[in-house]
Amino acid sequence: MKKNRRDFFRISGLAGLGLASSSFLNDLSQQTHSQTFNMSGYSAPKLNKVRTGFIGVGTL
Repeated sequence: MKKNRRDFFRISGLAGLGLASSSFLNDLSQQTHSQTFNMSGYSAPKLNKVRTGFIGVGTL
């Protein structure tokens, strides 16, 4: 069977729709879940020197 671009997009769209709908349905079924832990009020220790890095910015 010959595959073309139109068939590929049709199948990929249906697969994406299926994944999105399953995620949505899963979220609906877990709405009664109660939160047991959160990071509110967490404080990290103070750093004397803060280091930063930039990845993938290229050269000037």
